[in-house]
Amino acid sequence: MIAVRDAGDTVVVEVDGEFAERAAEEFNGVVGAMLDQGKVRVVLNLRRAQWTSLKALKWLVGHVKRFRQRDGDLKLAGPNPYLANLLTLTGTQSLFDIYPSVEDAVASFELAVSTAK
Repeated sequence: MIAVRDAGDTVVVEVDGEFAERAAEEFNGVVGAMLDQGKVRVVLNLRRAQWTSLKALKWLVGHVKRFRQRDGDLKLAGPNPYLANLLTLTGTQSLFDIYPSVEDAVASFELAVSTAK
């Protein structure tokens, strides 16, 4: 299940349960809508995600690139040990900014804006 909420200028996407093809396809739709609306600062909360497929991980890699091309970013928050291990094993952890909590990830966007001024 996917839930979306605003945290200031950042969009937080919550994943509850499996982050496999069905949830990833739903997330793809959410990403498309956000990009259409010019929302390019996104935190994906994986705290309650149970697992992911390699196909879903591949889509995440594509999405992070899309957000960065538009001067935004897709940050990961709270991945459980299984997801953290999957990111390490696939070598994709270096592609993402990963934070222990949603609050830390959202704050990193705010910090980046304040240091850019």
